[in-house]
Amino acid sequence: MAFSKQFLSDSDLEKILNSDEFWNDNDDIDGNSSVEIEDSISVNSDVAENGPIIPSQRGRTPAHNIISVLPGLRGPARQNQSSSPLESWQLLLPDSVLEEIVDFTNKKVATARGKYKRFKRSCSSRTLLTPTFVKDTDLLEIKAFLGLLYFQGIYKSGHKDMRSLWATKGKGRPILRATMSLARFSFLLVCLRFDDLDTRIERSKTNKLAAISEIFQKCVENCKACYCPDAYVTVDEMLIPFRGRCSFKMYMPNKPAKYGIKVQILANAKTHFMCMADIYAGAEVSNKNKENFKLANPTRVVLRLAAPIFGTNRNITADNWYSSVELVEELRKHNITYVETLKKK
Repeated sequence: MAFSKQFLSDSDLEKILNSDEFWNDNDDIDGNSSVEIEDSISVNSDVAENGPIIPSQRGRTPAHNIISVLPGLRGPARQNQSSSPLESWQLLLPDSVLEEIVDFTNKKVATARGKYKRFKRSCSSRTLLTPTFVKDTDLLEIKAFLGLLYFQGIYKSGHKDMRSLWATKGKGRPILRATMSLARFSFLLVCLRFDDLDTRIERSKTNKLAAISEIFQKCVENCKACYCPDAYVTVDEMLIPFRGRCSFKMYMPNKPAKYGIKVQILANAKTHFMCMADIYAGAEVSNKNKENFKLANPTRVVLRLAAPIFGTNRNITADNWYSSVELVEELRKHNITYVETLKKK
């Protein structure tokens, strides 16, 4: 005998749902069911008849997970939260730092000025004039010069011929010509200096970064003074493209640029803000810190970068080049946890 499927109509469903017998049925729900379930759970077990019971996580947060220094803006950045982008940029590169760059650059300009030939305004003139693009610079012009570098970076013009950027008849970029001439920009690019040339030779004996280290460290200190990182930070390296003459220029085939200056950075994992940075300048000198020199080089790098967050219970994430048991033990002494990736041996 064949049976055919029967379906309820919409009116039949409404009658069933509106029926008091449907809602007052106690066959499926027993008032003592909750008691039976509770009785079936053992005091020493978290497994019931119908499956595992996950206990609620209550209690105090462990001390090593409590961040001692709150993240966010601090210092001058917290006092000027409504500032413009230019004012925010000046917190990292204040006028005091730019004034030093102006002074160091003008010293180089004074020595380079004599290499350019003086000229006469006309054949009948007896006065020799100096080209205008070799004059001393000032704070306003250095800011404009840095602005042009930013502008060229935004439009990926780092490897283009500068003559094409300053070209006329609609081929170049008018803002470049309106700011300064190509000759002036090229001259400043050659003369730009970040340290005192008179003492560089002496400082280079103990510091390979003598040409940039003082200004670079001041910028890093300003970054640390303006922002406190979140609970999670990362340590990694970046390669700044550079193919000029440099004793510590690196070759990294896995990077897009291949050649450049390697910078190791401690950055906030959430906002990507640079909290600490260190330029790799080759092998370290062993007499700098004999105690830390016993440690492996990757361990020393992480400890040096993580020094500003010691004792704050933050967490560091890094790749397998930095990771080791030695590093985890050293960070634990400073109340820092660590998440790592390891190579499969």
